[in-house]
Amino acid sequence: MMRCPHDQAELRGVAAACHYGLPLRLDQCPECGGIWFDESELFRARQGEAARLEALDEASLARPTAAARHDLACPRDGTRLQRFTDRHFPSEVILERCPACRGLWLNRGHFRGYQRYREKKFTAVIESAGDLKFSEELKRLAAEHRQGNSTETMRKLGEFLSTPMGPGEAPSAEAERAVNTFISILMTLLRVAVLRG
Repeated sequence: MMRCPHDQAELRGVAAACHYGLPLRLDQCPECGGIWFDESELFRARQGEAARLEALDEASLARPTAAARHDLACPRDGTRLQRFTDRHFPSEVILERCPACRGLWLNRGHFRGYQRYREKKFTAVIESAGDLKFSEELKRLAAEHRQGNSTETMRKLGEFLSTPMGPGEAPSAEAERAVNTFISILMTLLRVAVLRG
């Protein structure tokens, strides 16, 4: 039987989804809401599971809580838990780690804080990659123009600029600069075409 490191209540198994739809069984305290993650379970939990497992429970919030303890024991093997910090975790998420089994204890709300932080980081990486792809495509089209293939460049530019953006997407400042540069190139092409015609 596994017990909560904070209040010694018996942990109960809770089902969570992990990546690729596989099941994941976590251990949660019915009193304080903290969650025990065996090694790597925190990273395998699907995004959004924290909101489901850490739903607001007004009754538990109204109960007085004991002062934070620093002598927490691992619910798996009884080893003293150690405060764990990592640059990939937000500073407000407190992790208690077992040095023997490498499991992690997170107090109520910290699993959700970790998943929110991870979502923001992931979104930033995706946006950055999209901006880079946009900028690279503009550079490639400009290079084709410099090689004298104006007709093909104009066709590709039309395709590129007519590609729809996702809902709520807006180009970054770098992407806007790249578009402005390319519009300047396009205007030059049009002037040359008019003067030759």
